[in-house]
Amino acid sequence: MYQSLKRKGLAPQFECAGIYAILLDGKIVYIGKSRNILMRMAQHYAQLAQGKEHKYRLLAEATRTGHKMCFTVLYRAKQTDYDAITEEIGNMEGVYIRFHRPSLNQ
Repeated sequence: MYQSLKRKGLAPQFECAGIYAILLDGKIVYIGKSRNILMRMAQHYAQLAQGKEHKYRLLAEATRTGHKMCFTVLYRAKQTDYDAITEEIGNMEGVYIRFHRPSLNQ
């Protein structure tokens, strides 16, 4: 899945560390953090196919019934050191979740 997303030309936009959001019909429903957002997107798509967790079952059903799901980057990490990136995006994720209150993060 990761290579498929890269072939679609998503690497320049999503191959970074930071905070991302999953949107359903333009509304933020989930916020997460990753050191490689493109890789994390691939994991989310794989989980959608399996549908084991509640959030993935909800997202899969929504997309089956015609709702549009997409990803967006909310924040790109400014740090370059591994430990500094982890701390930076960890702190920022909480800020974004408290502000947006996405339904699947509760």
